[in-house]
Order: sequence, then structure tokens, then C-alpha cells
Amino acid sequence: MSSRSQQLTPQLTNTDEAIRIMRMPEILAVTGYRSRRYIYTLVRNGELPPPVKLRKGGRASGWPAVAVYEFVRRMEVDPLARPVKPVGGSI
Repeated sequence: MSSRSQQLTPQLTNTDEAIRIMRMPEILAVTGYRSRRYIYTLVRNGELPPPVKLRKGGRASGWPAVAVYEFVRRMEVDPLARPVKPVGGSI
């Protein structure tokens, strides 16, 4: 890697990670889930915060990276706390 390309590569810091927004494909990759619908179920159940709009009045939204990584850490510490997908109809 040349010194010029090293100068152009930003160094991530905790501050960068704190303000970074993750879009749905990245959340699916990080969590290991394959369903957009299930991510929104986690939001509805309070496991993940609701997404934030990236532009006022826009359609694009994402989640703060810190919240997603915190969710993943909770699942690593206590895998039994992982929300379970309901099987069948209502109770």
C-alpha cells in the first residue's frame, strides 16, 4: 500500500463508530439473521431501537451502529435471551 493511499484511508475511532448508521444489509450480516421482517419484529419487541431517517422527509433509514453492536453483545453474553421466532399462530 502506498503512502498516498494510506493518507486517504480514514482511521475509525470510537466517535466514528458512535455516529455511524447501519443500513439493513449490514444489520443482517452482523446479526446473522436473514429476514428484514424479523429485524422489524425485534424493533417492535423493543430488542432494537427504531430506525432513524437519514434525511428529513426521505425514505432511507438505518440504525445507529452502537445500538446494533450492543444487541449483538447481549446475544453473545446470554444466547438464551435471543428472541425466539413464534411458531404457529397466536396463543
